[in-house]
Amino acid sequence: MNERSDSNVIFSGCGFDGNQPYLDFDHEMDGRFHRRRFHLSDGAFTLRFLEERYCPGSFSLDRLMGSPCTSVTPLVNSSHNHCYACFETTGFNPAFYHMPMHKISPQQRNYNQERHAVYLAWFGPSVVKVGISSVRRLSTRWKEQGARWAVQIAECFNAYEARELEEKISQAFDLPEVIQVATKKKLLRNTIDFREGRTQLEELTTSVLESFPNLNRGKVQTMDQAYFMSALANHHLIDQAESGKISGVPVALIGDILISDNNGQLFMLSLKKWIGHSVLLTHVRESIDFHPQQTALF
Repeated sequence: MNERSDSNVIFSGCGFDGNQPYLDFDHEMDGRFHRRRFHLSDGAFTLRFLEERYCPGSFSLDRLMGSPCTSVTPLVNSSHNHCYACFETTGFNPAFYHMPMHKISPQQRNYNQERHAVYLAWFGPSVVKVGISSVRRLSTRWKEQGARWAVQIAECFNAYEARELEEKISQAFDLPEVIQVATKKKLLRNTIDFREGRTQLEELTTSVLESFPNLNRGKVQTMDQAYFMSALANHHLIDQAESGKISGVPVALIGDILISDNNGQLFMLSLKKWIGHSVLLTHVRESIDFHPQQTALF
């Protein structure tokens, strides 16, 4: 991990154009970053992440769009994920409900007044979370998290009402509000009964609505059509977290977990920790050295 990129390219995020998974990269030209998008449908690739870190830019809560950093700012402090200018431009704090109003940015105050949804999301057997999202970002939010089934159970006037309801449901049904990436990886290594997953979510939804009768059941939806380029040939996934390298033909992007096929072996890499890192990117497949990993039952 002591390599350096000849031309400054950083990984700035991943997401979904409708049902098209993509990766975003910021290329430095003339002292500025310019964003380029690589769709997984574009074919074979190799990503090798480096230690150097730069600001991955800002995000507009109004337009729901990201922009590259205008100053090509290196990140030296490991606790910082953005430069000060981009942090201020975005102005978002997910723990807004713990903050006094005067410390919340004007852009987030506006965003929080939008209608927000409360939802349940199923990730695997007995792994369900409760969450909130602005209504206009709901489907995107499900995909960002890698939910396999999801259902909206309430629409609230603002983020504060949604957060209050989320907390009550979490406590009443002992549901987490966050699913750790380690848990998501373990689930991907096991065969999932997809129809049983829908049944589990529908049964839980019925129980929640019986306890909170003023809620409204939405349509249970799957996100899988957005994630997969092709079906998983098996569930023997090699985790590339330590090497920071992944190569091959794209198979899926499930939330932030990228899966590739390299000569019949499946590899996975959680991309979130690599946002802002310099990266060596090529559009060819390279061989990957690995040691077989024992898959634990989950």
